[in-house]
Amino acid sequence: PTSVNASSTHTYTASKTGTATDVVYVLTSNAPADSISGLDVTFGAALGARVLTLSGSSVEAGSTKTNTLAVTVV
Repeated sequence: PTSVNASSTHTYTASKTGTATDVVYVLTSNAPADSISGLDVTFGAALGARVLTLSGSSVEAGSTKTNTLAVTVV
């Protein structure tokens, strides 16, 4: 979701195109109070805008792809 409640947990999904079988995903938030485990984000208590960044890396394909998602904590 792009609008979430403070202190809530949400699971995001990642998908790939192509044939690489070794894609490793890393999800980060620009808010230090957010806690991330795998693709699960527990948003901190601070209200406002966040940017989640998902990076997918593949040694097999020799590349890294990055996408961002704007999220508002209400």
